[in-house]
Amino acid sequence: MCQVRHLGKKREVGGGEVASMKVTRLRNDESITKDGVAMRSIPSNMLKSFEDIHVILMAYRFPSWDNANICLCVAPGGKCEI
Repeated sequence: MCQVRHLGKKREVGGGEVASMKVTRLRNDESITKDGVAMRSIPSNMLKSFEDIHVILMAYRFPSWDNANICLCVAPGGKCEI
């Protein structure tokens, strides 16, 4: 049984109450790409191909403020191939 009651920043003032939750198993992992579209920032040097229009300097892992985690990445929503 899941113990999640609230989500988000304003849970201490009663915001983000979870009414119900349903967990389903996916056939394929869609956490990085789904149908050839990036779901999160992906370093461009890890990809076979990508659209240049969606490549920007951004963090690809946390903490996002650390300069060691910033590189040219395909932004979420960009077409790419792993």
